[in-house]
Amino acid sequence: MDFSKLTSFDRMAAFAGIAVVVSGIVANIMSDWGDVYWLAIIAAALTVILVFLPQIAPNTKAPGSKGSLLLLLGGIAGAAAVIYALQWMGYITKYIADIDTILFLVGLVGSVMLALNGWRAFQGEGGKFQLGGGKE
Repeated sequence: MDFSKLTSFDRMAAFAGIAVVVSGIVANIMSDWGDVYWLAIIAAALTVILVFLPQIAPNTKAPGSKGSLLLLLGGIAGAAAVIYALQWMGYITKYIADIDTILFLVGLVGSVMLALNGWRAFQGEGGKFQLGGGKE
């Protein structure tokens, strides 16, 4: 993939999404973090696909504006990771130095970055939520 063709929002989304996917999968293999965290991993993977879609399949159109989709996917990833972190706060603080906890925290930060980046991209497009192929 050619990162030089990406906007700053796309680069941030790609790096954060890759960090969430890799750290989340490894953390789940090492210690089962549960089903809710998989929402963050799947949303991050879809974000990476969305960012690289114009390079992978130039004729394929996304089902909405890029900012709206980045906001939606980032919001899902961020909310799932934060909810799960709050649920496991006692474990996280007790085992903060364990590698699976560190990987989870990397994924948590990446998920929150996806949400913030999605918000910035959404605002950069004018702040109008556009999903679906229908005309308004």
